[in-house]
Amino acid sequence: MLKFENVAEVGEVIKALDFRPMADRPDNYIVGRVIAKGDMGMCEGYKVVVLNSETGCEEYDVKRIATEMIVPFEMSMLEHDTRVTKLTD
Repeated sequence: MLKFENVAEVGEVIKALDFRPMADRPDNYIVGRVIAKGDMGMCEGYKVVVLNSETGCEEYDVKRIATEMIVPFEMSMLEHDTRVTKLTD
């Protein structure tokens, strides 16, 4: 089983961090509703519709809202324990 494979199911909302949290910078992340789970072609993961984006760049955040993005279940170099979490609706 991959690291974040059992975090959420289709219909649930997840938060996926873009980078490892660091004390000297705000977190960058998306919040998305899971619309598919499993083989995404290039990886195993979640397909989400982005509900919110926080990157520090309003123009970029607006472009990500309502788009579909892939959140891998596991990543080798960028992995950390809080990369994907389930949120309550």
